[in-house]
Amino acid sequence: MNSAAAGRYALGRLRAAQDLPTRLPSEHAPHTPGVSVPEANGSITTVIRPSLIFAPKITSVKRLVVFSCALVLLSVHACAQRLEDSSDWWSINREDPRTPNVKPSHHELQSSNFSLAGVTIGQGGFEAITARLGRAPEIERGDASTGRYQVCYASAANSRVHVVFEFGEDESIFYIFAGGAPWTGIKYCVPSKSVSDRLSTASGLRLGLTRSEVEAILGPPDTATSDEFVYSREFNRKSTPTEFETFRKDYPQRLSDEEAHREFDFYPVEQYILVRFKDSKLIYLSVSVSGSGD
Repeated sequence: MNSAAAGRYALGRLRAAQDLPTRLPSEHAPHTPGVSVPEANGSITTVIRPSLIFAPKITSVKRLVVFSCALVLLSVHACAQRLEDSSDWWSINREDPRTPNVKPSHHELQSSNFSLAGVTIGQGGFEAITARLGRAPEIERGDASTGRYQVCYASAANSRVHVVFEFGEDESIFYIFAGGAPWTGIKYCVPSKSVSDRLSTASGLRLGLTRSEVEAILGPPDTATSDEFVYSREFNRKSTPTEFETFRKDYPQRLSDEEAHREFDFYPVEQYILVRFKDSKLIYLSVSVSGSGD
């Protein structure tokens, strides 16, 4: 995805940053951004600094949230373990992902497709994931447009089944897959009783579905091959009153009501779903959203 699309991801991250407390006990430091500060009693406190950076001249909501997104990403993942490696074959954010190009349509996919294990991507960060599935090491790979941050969970009953949540430059993603080649960092996947081959999105997408069952949930794919379905959507979503006020407040210049509504009434969203089949059964699912996953 191009750099302009970063604004489509940032709104959900911006929401998450607004909800962060300003000070947290040091036991949470591996999963929260900030600086460790010694206290008078000898304890350590992590100070959160979710400030925003803007260019002097910003002409649209896209560019506004791009800068917000960049800073949130830098701070939230300050403690991630970096791997100089691209063996994560399942990631669509690698330099050479095996994902087909497709012209997006403008019909929005249902929000239930973007919720897995009680986590709705685009709404909150790793803190929302670990609250549901437990803590897992955060892994960092790539940089710039291929930069990605991941947490991985493996089924406690079937180690071939994995769920990965990933944040890229401009999107929130989850993956669920069975089997496949080993990759560097697989040892960091945390066993979870919440992960199994029966785990499904709120809409019912899960491992083992047939092509016709997937179509019954998502509709006809935007493009298809013998072993893949792709759904790609781009559209503008109307800002909620809270979102509108957030954008307006954080904008570096004072705007009239008319100018503010022209700039911030709508924001762009991208949705992308990749389904892979083997022997006519779903073995891999990637679900991505840039912008709010409302």
